[in-house]
Amino acid sequence: MKIMISYPPLAGEGTPTLGQNRQFQWFHNPSFIYPMVPASAATLMKEKGYDSIYNDSIAEGLTWEQYALELARTASLRSEDPYHAVGTALLRADHTVAALGYNGAPPGVEIDWTDRDKRRKFVIHAENNALRYVAPGEVALMASSMMPCWDCILLAATYRIPRLVYGEELDSTVYDIPLTKRLAADCGIVLEKI
Repeated sequence: MKIMISYPPLAGEGTPTLGQNRQFQWFHNPSFIYPMVPASAATLMKEKGYDSIYNDSIAEGLTWEQYALELARTASLRSEDPYHAVGTALLRADHTVAALGYNGAPPGVEIDWTDRDKRRKFVIHAENNALRYVAPGEVALMASSMMPCWDCILLAATYRIPRLVYGEELDSTVYDIPLTKRLAADCGIVLEKI
């Protein structure tokens, strides 16, 4: 089991701080109280054999885009694809997580992962897997660990997603990257590598 314990990024008047009694407050002078309970929980889970990830976006100073990309990378850990484990995170305008997805086989379908080219015909992309949980117009930000392909850009446009960030470029020997970027622009999607 993979578990992520995370504080989302916050912006406001001062430094966001969560005390050991789990009371939140803004400090006007930088002051950090180590978040003992979540950090201890992540450590204990690791000791018990769980694959745990601890992410404190406040202390790390992550933007919402970077935070969403971290969630996408975490979702990619579920992928069985040995060549490209891809994850996607969808955030609403209020920064709540709408859905996560990863690339994988359709239910009940076995894929021969050793045949790199043949597997492409059967893999459901991470973006598609995440989007099945949301309604058109619900998502303000899509973050994918890898740049979405042409089809996934079209799918994002269908769901009226205005902004898309990604971590890695597509394989240029398989995909036409300039054409995919132009498609995103033509569909009104801001596409940015972070």
